[in-house]
Amino acid sequence: MSDEERKRNQDVVLRLLEEKLKQENINLKDIQRLVLIDKEGDIYSENFEDIFFILTKNNTTILLDASFHAENSDVYFLLMHGALYKHLFKKDYGGLILVCYEIKQETVNQAENQGIKVITERILKKD
Repeated sequence: MSDEERKRNQDVVLRLLEEKLKQENINLKDIQRLVLIDKEGDIYSENFEDIFFILTKNNTTILLDASFHAENSDVYFLLMHGALYKHLFKKDYGGLILVCYEIKQETVNQAENQGIKVITERILKKD
């Protein structure tokens, strides 16, 4: 998926879940995109670049990612983005949120066990 396709996918997911985000006191206009670049390859590989979201509320930065169907890899990358954010900005973030239209219960469990809040429309049951 190209960067532009990924951005469109993320935007659609955020709009689809706008009401659920509002229930969590998150307004779409407060969410901004942030480009992180690991120039030295300290967390990822040299010059690794990715885009994700930040929400700043009450001087606290919350990192978000949005995906239509979240999987274990989304949980992993959100955690790694958190590590990269800490490394680059030399400060902690206030939380991690995974926003997705659908997700398996096992993935919700994995995310929550890692301290990630999950906001979703639909939790898929085991096959």
